[in-house]
Amino acid sequence: MNSKPLTKAFTSLDDILALERQPYEQARPFSTLDEVVDHLASFGDRVAISFMPNGDPDENTEDISFRDLHRKLVQTANAFHKLGVTAEDSVAYLLPSVPEAFLTLLSSELVGRSCPINYMLDAAAIADIVTSANAKVLVAFGPDADLGIWPKVEEIKRLTPKLQHVVVVGAEPPNRSAMRFAELVNTMPTERRFFRNGRPDAVASIYHTGGSTGAPKLVQHTHGNQCHCIWLIRRYFDFSPDDVVINGHPLFHVAGALNFGIGPLAAGARLLMPSKLGLRNRTFQSAIWRTVERHKATVMIGGPTVITTLLNSDPGKHDISSMRLHISGGSQLPAELVNGMAAKFGIPVRNVWGMTETAGITCLEPARAPSIPGSCGWRVPFTQVSVFAMSGGKIQTSVECAPGEVGLLAVKGPHITPGYVDPAHNAQSFADGWFVTGDLGRIDPDGRTYLTGRAKDVIIRGGHNIDPLMIEQALLQHPDVQLCAAVGQPDSYSGEIPVAFVQLAPGSTISVDNLLNEIRSSFQEPAAIPKRLYRVDSFPMTSTGKILKPALRQKAAETAVTEKLNSIVPSGTSLEISFQQSGHQETLHLRLPANTAPDVLGKVREAVTSLRIPFNVSQA
Repeated sequence: MNSKPLTKAFTSLDDILALERQPYEQARPFSTLDEVVDHLASFGDRVAISFMPNGDPDENTEDISFRDLHRKLVQTANAFHKLGVTAEDSVAYLLPSVPEAFLTLLSSELVGRSCPINYMLDAAAIADIVTSANAKVLVAFGPDADLGIWPKVEEIKRLTPKLQHVVVVGAEPPNRSAMRFAELVNTMPTERRFFRNGRPDAVASIYHTGGSTGAPKLVQHTHGNQCHCIWLIRRYFDFSPDDVVINGHPLFHVAGALNFGIGPLAAGARLLMPSKLGLRNRTFQSAIWRTVERHKATVMIGGPTVITTLLNSDPGKHDISSMRLHISGGSQLPAELVNGMAAKFGIPVRNVWGMTETAGITCLEPARAPSIPGSCGWRVPFTQVSVFAMSGGKIQTSVECAPGEVGLLAVKGPHITPGYVDPAHNAQSFADGWFVTGDLGRIDPDGRTYLTGRAKDVIIRGGHNIDPLMIEQALLQHPDVQLCAAVGQPDSYSGEIPVAFVQLAPGSTISVDNLLNEIRSSFQEPAAIPKRLYRVDSFPMTSTGKILKPALRQKAAETAVTEKLNSIVPSGTSLEISFQQSGHQETLHLRLPANTAPDVLGKVREAVTSLRIPFNVSQA
């Protein structure tokens, strides 16, 4: 094992530049996950993981020491080796926030590859991932009323004939159709019975992207990719054995599993897991500050929606002085949320920007450096982050933007994926050696990165580009707005018009018309003023608490189509509207009754064509 120290936390860009003056091979403490796993044993009998079975702060936790964690990882790796897993095979898992997820994740990477899967996907989508990842073993959570994972397993097995073994965590299925995880692991020897030539460039894991539109893409991570992030996440947030970390991200996501799972553990921190439901556990939510007090939690991790929930809570008399940091990420972080956490609780917030293809981190705000509103911090050491011009929707890597100028962000570095499992996807995401993030942003003269939106989220109104973040920031400054999201709505005249979906603060009674009138003066660009606000009780979310804008764009398009057809389709006519995905093309599908008159069909086609939406029409 490499015994080089993890070194001190970053406080400035100078610290990052100083680190880069060392040869990379000498600077990094780990090059393979085998070294990371062996490093965990150095923390001895300190508690590594505390699991709260029901999310109740007053219940006894189920604790695993670092020594026992290391032992169980070796045993689990031996088990997968015995089941025939080799370097080219994957161990897929469908697991909630339970300790067995970490055991499966790390041990499978010692003998083969891990493949964490979002258990909320349907069985067919999961089966596609299992097949594409060449998974030989599936580890799944057993029968459970809260999760509904196990009912999908039989269908997954039917659709994946090459899947050889199913291992169940938790409750045993009625027909004893799978090996029990605990029985399998506990019978294994505690010394290594497997051997793998761990190399930094060997593939360690396969993560699927969010899959919010179409089939998810499968992203490969090497040992080197992951070790780079495990090492440096500690330096940005100063994780240490003194920390107790509440990780709000699911363990099938790179942020939850790698960055804020293995990352803190590799620094000797204790992970506090609030039941299989994580932060969604209602018992935990209602007593979150009591949990902080009892367990002396120091760091909480969760996106803007988690911060919003916290701001609507009251610590009462509970002592929350142990909390030194909240880490956010996954989307732009409104200054109002950062300021609110500091003002109400005295808890600083730091932002992270990353994606699956960059092993979860690209730029971060160090805990021991000042937070700059709107910034997601400095780039990861030994990497390059640049802003390039766009032309015709494509990146121009020969035209780098000036400091402060907005363009398309691209990245190079040791944490960048070697590519997708399906190489056909690579051409869409790589250009001239750069990984093209799809994010719009700028870099200031001090090297800090600022996100301004997604390239595909830009609203184009009559040829005028409108950044949705401009609209969202104006709305979030209003005291009656809790959450919001701006998207483009199809329009016959302008191509698109800006609209926004708004979730009002608890107790607010303001109308959307009055709200719109009150924010008009916030806009210097009249074209950016939203044409309409839609009130929602809640937002569709990704698994990491990020607003699912594709769903909102669909809703806006559906509304535009419905309003367009109201004067064309006879009253009482059954009209079904849905969206279909084929590759990267989303198509609106209209279904009309079989007896719809030909002239009406013609007018329908003409009306929808004017909205410039790809569509098709069927009758039934």
